[in-house]
Amino acid sequence: MVLSISGLLEDLIYSHPGGIPAPEAGLKVQAENVTEISLKILQKLLKEKKPFFLFLHYWDPHAPYKPPFPFNRLFWKKDFPENESLLDFMISQYDGEIAYCDSEVGRLLEFLSDNGLFDKTIIIVTADHGENLMEHGNYMGHRGLYDCITRIPLIIRFPNKEYKGVIDSFAQHIDITPTILTMLDAKIPSTVDGISLINVIENKKVLKLNILQ
Repeated sequence: MVLSISGLLEDLIYSHPGGIPAPEAGLKVQAENVTEISLKILQKLLKEKKPFFLFLHYWDPHAPYKPPFPFNRLFWKKDFPENESLLDFMISQYDGEIAYCDSEVGRLLEFLSDNGLFDKTIIIVTADHGENLMEHGNYMGHRGLYDCITRIPLIIRFPNKEYKGVIDSFAQHIDITPTILTMLDAKIPSTVDGISLINVIENKKVLKLNILQ
């Protein structure tokens, strides 16, 4: 499978050694590929001195857990087991994929810093789901509404370190768009779901989830 984006990158091959265990999902792209194409786009925008909105989807960490060397050895110092479904081994590879993805995100942030963009850019990190590593009997999956599946990070770095701290509050993905629009002093269209989290951040308020019966 080949990916090409507006002539910014020639052929990008889906290079991950494993395939997602679902035919409709295609193959998994390694984090370094995502970083490389992102840097090419940023370099182009930097030359044109244009503001930008860049959405990046790093697929690592995700099943199948096959981090590249040396990350596959970072948390597993013994010989690889014959049965790679051994839980301790799989968790070590999952942790290795987290470390691998973290290093690639670090490369991107380093580029922003080196080119004077770091303190001019709103940076948001989140995930689409957590992972069930046999906590509830489901191996290598994310089915169900358990905390390990639904409780995911939402990290926002404001330009010039405008806000700091940790807020233990309910939030949803649909809140990200209105939050960004508020930060840009832009009007939130009536068609946009969710709420801006700026009031929560400024007042350290905790949002409550209303469940309709």
